[in-house]
Amino acid sequence: MSKIFVTGGAGFIGSHLVDRLLSEGHDVTVIDDFSTGHRENLEGSKATVYDWNILTDLTILYNSFDYVFHLAAVVGVKKVMSNIERTLYVNAQGTRNVLKTFPSAKILIASTSEMYGNSIAMPLREDDNVLVNTTLSPRWGYACSKLMCEYEGLACYRQYGTKVVIARIFNTVGPRQVGDYGMVFPRFVQCALNNETINIYGDGTQTRSFCHVKDTVDGLCKLMFTDGTEGQVFNVGNNKEIEIRRLAQFIKGRLHSKSEIKLKHSDVAEIFRRQPSLKKIWEFTGYVPEYSVEQMINDVVEYHRNV
Repeated sequence: MSKIFVTGGAGFIGSHLVDRLLSEGHDVTVIDDFSTGHRENLEGSKATVYDWNILTDLTILYNSFDYVFHLAAVVGVKKVMSNIERTLYVNAQGTRNVLKTFPSAKILIASTSEMYGNSIAMPLREDDNVLVNTTLSPRWGYACSKLMCEYEGLACYRQYGTKVVIARIFNTVGPRQVGDYGMVFPRFVQCALNNETINIYGDGTQTRSFCHVKDTVDGLCKLMFTDGTEGQVFNVGNNKEIEIRRLAQFIKGRLHSKSEIKLKHSDVAEIFRRQPSLKKIWEFTGYVPEYSVEQMINDVVEYHRNV
C-alpha cells in the first residue's frame, strides 16, 4: 500500500482515478475546491478529502506521500475563455506549489493535447514542436499555462532530481463528465436525450480521438507505477479518430432521438485534427486503450439517463 495524493480528485478524471487507487488498496488523500469537481463523485469514498484549492499552502503535508497525481487545473473551454488571466496563474502557480511541497514523491503532472495546437503532422508525437499559435486568440491561454507546467516539472527533474512524469491527456469521455464547460461528448448526449438541437461549431469535419476515462486512468497509473518514466512526456489517449458530425449522428441514432443537428459559426479558434501517437507510452508501459466509441457512447448515455 502506498500513500498517494491526488489534486483535483473530485473532478471527472480525478474521481475515477481515486476509485482505481482505492480499489488497489492505496491510502489516498484528495484536495479539490469543487469549482468543477463534484462532491457526489467521491460519495462513500474512503479517501481523505480536503476542500482546498491548488494555491493553498500545502506545507502541512510536506513530503508525506509516495506518489502525487496533479490533476487540479482550470479546465473547459468556456471556463478558460471567461478568465484567461486566472487560468494562467492558477495552473502555473498550482504546479509550482505541488513541486515545492513534495520533492521526494514521484509526481505525475496532467498536461494536455491542446499543446499541439493546429499541427498537421499526424499522429501527434511527444517530440513534435508545440504550436500554441497566436496570442491574439485567447483560446491558447490554457495550452500556454500547461506548457509552463511542463517546463516547471522538467526543470525540477533536471536541476533537483524530482521524479516528474508528464502526461498529455487527449479528449477523455465517460460517466461523470458534464457538458457545462464545453465538453462536446456529454453535451451531444444530453441534447439527444432531451430531443434538443445538437449544435456543432464549425463544419463538423474536424476530428477527435476520444478515450474512455477508464483507459485514461489506466494510462496514468501505468506511467506512475512504471520505473523509468521520470523526466519524460507521454501522450495518453486513444488513437482512433472520428469526425464530430459523425459522432453526433451516432449518438442521435443510438438514442433514436428527434434532435436536429445544426452547424453553427464559432468565434473560437478551431483545431481540425487531434490524433495521438501511442508508440512511446506503449513501449514504456505496454499501454493499449480498450474501449471503442460505441462503448463510450453507451456508458455516457447510461450515466446521463440515471442522473
